[in-house]
Amino acid sequence: MSRYSRFPFAISFAALFCSLFFASNTVFAIPSVERFKPIDIPIPHPQQGIKNVWDDVQISGIMKAPDGTAYTVGGFYHSKDLWMVRFAPDQVGMWKYQLTFSDMFTKREIIDSFQCISSNEQGFIRLHPANPKRWIYSATGNLYAPVGFGDCMGAARDSILADADLLDGGYRPKGYHEGIAWILPYSQYLISYGDVAGFNIYRYSDGNCAYSIFKNISASGNNYDTLHSRWTDTLFTALRAHGFRIFMTIMTGPQGNSSDNNSMAATLRYVQYCIDRYGSLVDFWELTNESNPDSLWVAKAANYFHANDTYHHLVSMSNQMPNHPSIDIISPHWYGREDVRNSDANTAFNITYEYGLIRKPIIFGEQGEGGWDSLSAIRLRGRIWSALFNEGTLIFWNSTFAKDCPCNQYLGWEERRYARVLQNFSVLLDSGMRPVPERQSGDLNIWGLESQRAFAIYIRNSQDVKKLNSGRKITLTAKGPGGTGVWYDVHSGNVLGLAPLDPGQNTITIPDFQTDIAFISEGTPAVDKSFRIDIDPRTEELLNIPLNTPQTFSLRITNTGVNNIVLEKNWVSSPSKILSLSVATPFPLTLSGGESITIPVQYTMTDTGGTAVMLSFLQSASPSWENVAISATGAPRSGVAESKKEEELIQVFPDPANDLLTVRTLSPYKGPLTINIFSIDGMKIAEKTTGDSNESLIDVSKFPDGSYTVSLSSQGTILGSKKVIIMH
Repeated sequence: MSRYSRFPFAISFAALFCSLFFASNTVFAIPSVERFKPIDIPIPHPQQGIKNVWDDVQISGIMKAPDGTAYTVGGFYHSKDLWMVRFAPDQVGMWKYQLTFSDMFTKREIIDSFQCISSNEQGFIRLHPANPKRWIYSATGNLYAPVGFGDCMGAARDSILADADLLDGGYRPKGYHEGIAWILPYSQYLISYGDVAGFNIYRYSDGNCAYSIFKNISASGNNYDTLHSRWTDTLFTALRAHGFRIFMTIMTGPQGNSSDNNSMAATLRYVQYCIDRYGSLVDFWELTNESNPDSLWVAKAANYFHANDTYHHLVSMSNQMPNHPSIDIISPHWYGREDVRNSDANTAFNITYEYGLIRKPIIFGEQGEGGWDSLSAIRLRGRIWSALFNEGTLIFWNSTFAKDCPCNQYLGWEERRYARVLQNFSVLLDSGMRPVPERQSGDLNIWGLESQRAFAIYIRNSQDVKKLNSGRKITLTAKGPGGTGVWYDVHSGNVLGLAPLDPGQNTITIPDFQTDIAFISEGTPAVDKSFRIDIDPRTEELLNIPLNTPQTFSLRITNTGVNNIVLEKNWVSSPSKILSLSVATPFPLTLSGGESITIPVQYTMTDTGGTAVMLSFLQSASPSWENVAISATGAPRSGVAESKKEEELIQVFPDPANDLLTVRTLSPYKGPLTINIFSIDGMKIAEKTTGDSNESLIDVSKFPDGSYTVSLSSQGTILGSKKVIIMH
């Protein structure tokens, strides 16, 4: 009887051999694994004398579920003297299995069992049974709304997760061509994009700006990379732990020749290797990247997946053959920078024009606009919301290491925030949602989704993304008995207002908004309570920072509300070889209403490579992040306080206000700025021009009780806005 541990494998070979061959009188606890999570069954065996550890060993077996269903499995070579079988059970209860291991010298059977326990996993990703354009979770039937990215995975690593990666780069100094981003452990990179931002699909493209898991695929014998294969084990497991589903491209170009049975057999052995090793971790297969295999090759490779993949994942290819009967997913690549006013319509066009009538899902395996500019984040926001409403999936090629790289898609803090806001909204949608025809109302594009019980809309101004849309109305038809709908700010994630809905048609006022806004007829989106401030000593002044000399800047944190807030320092990340960092202030930090605190931060640059101070704060107790203001002074460049909220250009307090309202401006714009106050029906009731001070007092003692919008503008361009309650 053999017992084993969960992945990653952590049991000595000696113990394994003893348990396998000398444990007949030993009582072992039955191992357990959570539902839909992989369990690794180790098979230790001396590899001496085996010519090809990949091809000359055969492992096959049957996994029998508690209800009697049988699943066929295979195994793979893992490392010296060790093979494995990996399997993800889909039923809670006792599983039994029988495995056969054979090489040219021996053949043996392994009979054992394990316990599957319940988990929070929702299952593998499947197509909606009634809608071939939508994804659901197999165990719950809930909607899966993917938004994702891929990235370069360099081979110059000792460990795939222990090494550093790049985040939120700025502009590189003249003549400096390396990455200029935050340098941080890859595990923190996954936290930033997965747990915090809500990106939930990752495209791993083997050998495409990445290492490769195979060295050679040929009729004379396949040879895979042992280290890179283990890297991929670790990477995929980490991705799943941080909320990602995996879209795996197994090779850059087609290996083998469809008209040569021997070479094609080698290709299919590699396909089987991917199934055996990674099938329990991935959700989507892609055959090749931007290459042109012939139709017969595609059929043989895809049909092998269909026939042998225990998990029945769907198959795609990037140079798409949308009507190929063996291809399940349309996966084109799309690059280009559209007019920011057309981001939603352009996305809908790319999804529906060529592929709309084909009854297959569409995943853009690579998407990007070829570099960053000041409107990139707003364009991305329009694309991801339009993709949600038009039943498409975007996987961006991430190039966050530098803003001045003319490539792919910059996914900085603002873009990540927009992804989180979208995901907070999408979890409220039921899987039966279907698009309704787009309609226009003047300069507004209106996109809709509806199901038997609810509906949602996304509205975007198609003429002027900086215009404050005020006093607009829309007619909606409520499902069933009516209820209360929610207006959602797609920029900040805040709830902008509630809308009572009677049965039948309702004409309601849209809250004031800039660029775009969303509405859902039931449920309230979660409000993201994470916050990060970036203090950046890189960019143009990078080479002017004295090396090995302690530098200091200050963070000022103000509670602009009336209730206490509690802040926790979530993490501080910088590689010691470039920069050392010290924050002496103890956390958690409690601030009462109106209280401010100045926190000194000391850092020392030890190299001229690209890095920065990165601080993150987590608000653990407070009604709203709207009442937290953070600024920085003394950092090495002007405008260093890049907060997650663009609205921090304007701060308004107290909230609620009674007699006097303070408006604080943090805008980098020079010259006088205009402060306007609008009532909930869009009427402007106050205007004031700022002077030399960054704070203005406005008498609101005669304002009626209610909700107001305070906006900040410069020469007619809106820079930011805030909601405030007046209550006497």
